[in-house]
Amino acid sequence: MTLIEFLIKAKTSTYADGIKYKVPSIRPNSIDHHYEEDSFIYYDTYFGSKEFYGEEIVYFGNSPIWNMEYKGGVQNDETTDVYAKVLKPALKNVDNKLPLRGPKEFLYMAE
Repeated sequence: MTLIEFLIKAKTSTYADGIKYKVPSIRPNSIDHHYEEDSFIYYDTYFGSKEFYGEEIVYFGNSPIWNMEYKGGVQNDETTDVYAKVLKPALKNVDNKLPLRGPKEFLYMAE
């Protein structure tokens, strides 16, 4: 398995997919996700809701080999609805050429 293949699987299996890989937090007010396969280990930790900050890190064995920090937010108070309907589906469409958060563009059509 390559790093890119692992990143795509880890990203689409954790926050974007629900709570299956959510783990207890060791820091106050953080939300943590964890995924492992082969010798790769992935952590995604974020803080906040309406405005959020986070970091993803990948280890191979015990050595960190990739990391990314992110920041985002929504402009209204309907955060749960926005995240469920827009952010999570966008994050399930990770670009395999640039496996950061989601696709470069994501069009959401309200029902």
